[in-house]
Amino acid sequence: LSAMDGSSQGRLVSELIREIAEGGIYSYGDIAVLYRSHFQAMDLQLQLQYKHIPFTITSGLKFFEQAHIKDVVAQIRFAANPKDFISFNRFVRFLDKIGDKTAQKIYAHASELAEKKSISLFEALEDKSVLAKVPTVSREAFARMASSLRKIAESVEASLAQNLGKENSSQSKNDSGAKLQMSLFDDIACGVKDSNAQSNSIVPKMPEEIIKEVCSGWYKDAMMVSYEDYLERAKDFDALMEYAAKYRDFDDFLANVALEVAETQKEQSDVQDTGRVRLMTVHQAKGLEFPVVFVIGAADGLFPTQRSIDDGDVDEERRLFYVASTRAMEHLIITYPKVSVVAGELQMRQRTRFLDTVSQELYGSSL
Repeated sequence: LSAMDGSSQGRLVSELIREIAEGGIYSYGDIAVLYRSHFQAMDLQLQLQYKHIPFTITSGLKFFEQAHIKDVVAQIRFAANPKDFISFNRFVRFLDKIGDKTAQKIYAHASELAEKKSISLFEALEDKSVLAKVPTVSREAFARMASSLRKIAESVEASLAQNLGKENSSQSKNDSGAKLQMSLFDDIACGVKDSNAQSNSIVPKMPEEIIKEVCSGWYKDAMMVSYEDYLERAKDFDALMEYAAKYRDFDDFLANVALEVAETQKEQSDVQDTGRVRLMTVHQAKGLEFPVVFVIGAADGLFPTQRSIDDGDVDEERRLFYVASTRAMEHLIITYPKVSVVAGELQMRQRTRFLDTVSQELYGSSL
């Protein structure tokens, strides 16, 4: 089955899962969803949450629970609301030798300086006196971080100011985010009011553009040093940009991200793992079998990976696809998106080449 993009694929698969479970023959625990890379399951996770379908992830944390995604979200929230010390504390501690106490000292001094000089907190963070509070080993990285945050904040402020100025904007908010959004605006208002005159000349950016700006700044350089699996984590940023592309207004995006983060923190203690749909990478699925298996992201460039295609060696990817397909005891459903995001750019996709030699006689009827 094909879908337009990752979001459509997530909706399609989640709807099929619910139909299968409601059919009475199979339970959620009989169903597994397999994928080549963890980031490919992001949209499906969100759709399962929306539909209240219980699931567990064998291959890692839920999308918004991952450390690097939390760091990016924290920067966005801080850019929108400079009073949010919790978010500041979240990502600034990513730098060497900066713990809770040092973060508090830096933030307190920057806040005092901002008030004294009547400047924004983001401008204050770039001040030499604030930089002097930063451990020597991290000063260069902190300076890049402060510069990046100021630019991000300007983009966020311009976008929020534009949205606040639209007539009937309150009617356009969806019910799920309206109350949370109003509470966010109470805090965000100070950031918009205190924005410097330069922001008036800044063209408001779409949510995915702001996400790209965050993910390509100082944090990208820091991740390359701190994480051996940086390339895999960077793919999650593509998924986050694809998610952000659904929103035209930054305030809608910000409110819904807050809801997503809150949702991932809820415990589902009333559901046993055996009663949940299982999500996992193909590597994690080796040796396991399930009555119903979905293989998602089955497109050239995703499965097989683009690197294996460029290297002209897809044999290992073919073996993995064979492993994925043979985990199904009774039913196998293979899906792929026609469009996906790579480094912030849309790319067209074709179904995986591994299906080209499969005889049509091997395809069964639908469930």
